[in-house]
Amino acid sequence: MKSSVKKIAPDLFPIGEQLKNLRIERELSIREMSTICGLAVNTLSLIENGKSIPTINTLQNIANSLKIPITSFFDNSSKTYRVDSVKKFDHLEQSTSHGYISPLYSDENNSNFFEPYFIKIFPFSTWGTHPITHSCYEFVYCFTGIVEFTISDNTYSLNEGDSILFHSKEPHIWSNPTDRISSFLFILIPLEYQEKMISKYI
Repeated sequence: MKSSVKKIAPDLFPIGEQLKNLRIERELSIREMSTICGLAVNTLSLIENGKSIPTINTLQNIANSLKIPITSFFDNSSKTYRVDSVKKFDHLEQSTSHGYISPLYSDENNSNFFEPYFIKIFPFSTWGTHPITHSCYEFVYCFTGIVEFTISDNTYSLNEGDSILFHSKEPHIWSNPTDRISSFLFILIPLEYQEKMISKYI
């Protein structure tokens, strides 16, 4: 059973617009604000118009000059976010010739930022017929057994509790060199989300 619950969390407010509001509330011209904060008029103008993102140090400097907490640049109103909860028996395990793959999220909350999967690979099996490449980062955490990742010309052996992070533009392939099923957490982090990255492996 999938359960969707709501979570309340603070939402970011455009910093430039908030800075402008704070300045107007104090009846300061941008030039007067510049003098108080020690920042160039052009710098403040770019920030207020959303054309420049200030560093934390810059924000802290402005906050100190105006004698306000740095949190004043962020909206404290609440926004509702969706929380995706998937029960164990809802993971749609897909069988392949190399093992099993299960998505760790529901279709209703398909993330554009990462794709988490749980993978089981058969004994003495190699996942795929040849190394592949695509555009994302991959994070792997080995749960059971041993998984060997060959990336370019190097092979990395992952035992239980080991992990690896790499850029998938490097040719890569993985295998199970043991006589038992190995399993691991597999997270794809696309650089540009255009299609399901997992389609490269099935």
